[in-house]
Amino acid sequence: MAVVCALALLFGRAWCAWGCPAPVIRRFFKRDPEPAKAEDKAVHGCAAVTEARGFVASLRHIGRDTRTWALVVVLVATFVAGLPLFCLVCPIGLTFGSVASLWHLFVDKQVTMSVVVFPAALAIELVLYRKWCMNLCPIAGLLGIFGQFAKLFRPKVATTSCLACSGKNCAECLKACPEHIDLHAPDAAIRLGECTRCGECLRACPTRSISMK
Repeated sequence: MAVVCALALLFGRAWCAWGCPAPVIRRFFKRDPEPAKAEDKAVHGCAAVTEARGFVASLRHIGRDTRTWALVVVLVATFVAGLPLFCLVCPIGLTFGSVASLWHLFVDKQVTMSVVVFPAALAIELVLYRKWCMNLCPIAGLLGIFGQFAKLFRPKVATTSCLACSGKNCAECLKACPEHIDLHAPDAAIRLGECTRCGECLRACPTRSISMK
């Protein structure tokens, strides 16, 4: 747990993009969350925020995140039941549980309910409900708490070359972001606590004005 917390304090939610099997599974079924729509977002000019807005604001944002409450509920339920209920709502646990169940089925010839329950729960979370990672994933909730204070490799906007900063109508980075983070919104510094360091905004920017530092 100490290692997980230390890495999360350094890199925030980078695990969600580079280690978690959820994005790979969603892409396999072609069920990625719908991209953000620029017309649904107000044009904020050029905030291009590089620093957080304060400890209290970060805590307030954590408290409003539904994933934080999903984490709390699951941990309390696990403690009360004395069972690893956390694994039933964790894509990582469900993925390895599904693989283990299939191994026991075909290799050990053991038939258990987990052969049905684990893959079904995984399909519901990642295939049917595409915004699971954005709204209810407890792992994302845990990493998001530390992500508010992780400063390494956050997207930075070069205001001199950014089209939005020049007054032009450009929202390519917003539409590409899996977390729907608007880098030019007034609350961008707080929302960057949810950044997974996936690099999609860098690749989408037409002027290459975004960098990870």
